[in-house]
Amino acid sequence: MPALVFWGVVAASAAFFGREPDLNWDGIAYVALALERESGAEEAHRRSYAYLRELASEARYEELTHATPYREAMATSPEAFGANLRFYRMRQGYVGLLHGAHRFLGANPFRASTWIGIAAFLFLAGSVWAWSGQAVASLRQRREEAEWLRLGTLPLLLQPAALGSIPLCTPDLLAGALLGWGAYFQVVRRELPTAALFYVLAVLSRPDALILSSLFLGSPAALAALERIRGDAARFGPALVPLFVGLGVVAVGLVSIRLWGAHGWGTVFRHTFVENEVFPAEAAPSVGEYLRVVGTAIVFLGSGVKARALFCLTALAVVYLLRHPLVSRERRAYATAALASWIAFFFLFPLPLERFYVAHVAIVGGMLFQTLAELVALAMEEGRSGYWALLRPRLVDQAR
Repeated sequence: MPALVFWGVVAASAAFFGREPDLNWDGIAYVALALERESGAEEAHRRSYAYLRELASEARYEELTHATPYREAMATSPEAFGANLRFYRMRQGYVGLLHGAHRFLGANPFRASTWIGIAAFLFLAGSVWAWSGQAVASLRQRREEAEWLRLGTLPLLLQPAALGSIPLCTPDLLAGALLGWGAYFQVVRRELPTAALFYVLAVLSRPDALILSSLFLGSPAALAALERIRGDAARFGPALVPLFVGLGVVAVGLVSIRLWGAHGWGTVFRHTFVENEVFPAEAAPSVGEYLRVVGTAIVFLGSGVKARALFCLTALAVVYLLRHPLVSRERRAYATAALASWIAFFFLFPLPLERFYVAHVAIVGGMLFQTLAELVALAMEEGRSGYWALLRPRLVDQAR
């Protein structure tokens, strides 16, 4: 019954939020790249805007094609449009999936993208469900009751970062789901090859996924180094294997950027936040420009309220895991890596958009749920109330 409720809520949410595509300019670029695989660049430009007109209201179409001189140039000039596609070309994993869905379904590619979004949401839900199953396995004596506790992971899915990404024609939700599975296999199952496979697929869908992937894979080595500094006995050998795998994942991301002729970070940053020219200049931002953009993103509290709220909740969960006396050093290291990757991503791309952080919320939430489940199991072994343990975890530890 708990599984039926969980998957019923997940399926209903996916169907509701994926009923119509959420049309934006990024989606036009991804559709054009998908169409380029079967036609020339000019034809892909023409067809992508034709598909947009089929679904967009008159007001929305006008906004996406004539709201600014930049968007008007993109809509009318295939040459300018093609120059700007370099900001998206490295995400070939998602582009290939979008092209395949369009060909297989025979549908408008914007509508086909919502089916990818629904599938990615269900895939993400699968990682959360698997993580919760591993967590409640410690409650062997109350297994039937413990299954209902798994519904406590639904907020990790029914939050704006995940639900709002379903109708978007972007790779964010897909990359988040792949990262979620990679973290599950690394942290819970300890199956490094499988985790590495998911990380690589995430990077091929969105190369900046290498930030979270590499920090997670480097966490065991960082923990071993910290223990050595503290004077504790630590074995570096086993920790070096995931570190080298992490370097390989980074290499995959960098090679994909170079292979597909995408713009570098400096050009992307300057074009997005500083100059926004029709034909982007290959130039990095100055120190002053960078500090001004980041400072504005931090200080201007009126933007990105949902992303800021999710960050605060995730940070609180990480602090709880770091301060909890029963949490292992390894889990603390992974929680720290998740939060550090969120912060690193923001300072590289200071856009307060919650869809970039789907994986961070799911992974930290999964570790928090696992910790609470283990705490309930400990309390039950001592004959105490599991619900009391959730409210007063430190007292449970002190009473041992």
